[in-house]
Amino acid sequence: PKLCNPAGGQKRRGGDHQAAQRRALHDGLRGMASLLGLGKGKSAAEVAKFLDDVKALGVEGVTISPGFSYEHAPRQDFFIQRDASKQLFRNIFRLGKGHGWRLNHSSLFLNFLAGNESYRCTPWGNPTRNVFGWQRPCYLLVDEGYAPTFKALLEETDWKLYGTGNNPKCANCMAHCGYETTAVNDTINHPLKAVRVFLRGPRTEGAFAPELPMTYSVPRTGSDDAKKSPGNAASLEA
Repeated sequence: PKLCNPAGGQKRRGGDHQAAQRRALHDGLRGMASLLGLGKGKSAAEVAKFLDDVKALGVEGVTISPGFSYEHAPRQDFFIQRDASKQLFRNIFRLGKGHGWRLNHSSLFLNFLAGNESYRCTPWGNPTRNVFGWQRPCYLLVDEGYAPTFKALLEETDWKLYGTGNNPKCANCMAHCGYETTAVNDTINHPLKAVRVFLRGPRTEGAFAPELPMTYSVPRTGSDDAKKSPGNAASLEA
C-alpha cells in the first residue's frame, strides 16, 4: 500500500499522514510506502525531518520526486522550477548523510535529482493502464489520449514529441515514472558508477550536469524573437 504525503499542504495534514502510517504499521500491515512530491515552500530541513520520522515509524520505502507541473492545476505557484528542484535535493541529501533513509530509488536516480545526470525520460518503462486504455505518453500528461494495447502504445506514439527538451509541458519534470527507468538502464551500463554513488551518496557541490537542448521555441519576454536554450528556458516566468 502507498500513502501520499501532501508535501505542499498544511502541517496538520502531514501529521494525519503519519498517524495513518502508525495505525497501519501497528495493525501489522507490511509493504508500507510513502509518496512524497515536493513543491515550493518546502525546506530541506522539513523534508529531512519527514524522512527521519517515517524511518523511525518503520516505513519500508519512500518515493520522492519534485511535484509535476500539471497545467490544469488550479494553483500554478506551487510547482518548483528545475534548477530549484536540483538545489533542494542537494540540500536534502547533504542533511541526510549518515541517516540511512529508506528511499525506494536507484542511486543514479537520486544522483539525477541532485542535478548530476543529463537524462532523457523513458516513459514507456513505467506505463499507465486504466479503463480508458494505455495512457500516452505517461500518467502525468492527461490530454494526449490513450492506446488500446501496449503494442499500440509503443509503436504508434510519437515519442519524440515528449520529454524534457521536446515538449514545454515536460520542461520541469523530474518524476520517477519517466526517469527511474533511465537511471536503471544507466546502472546496468555503468554499474561501477552506480555503486560509487550508492556508497558516497549524490554529489551536492559543483556545477549541475548540462541540460538537454530544446527542440522547440519559447518567445523572449517582451519580444517576438524565438529563444532556444537548455535548462529553465522552457518555464520562463512573465
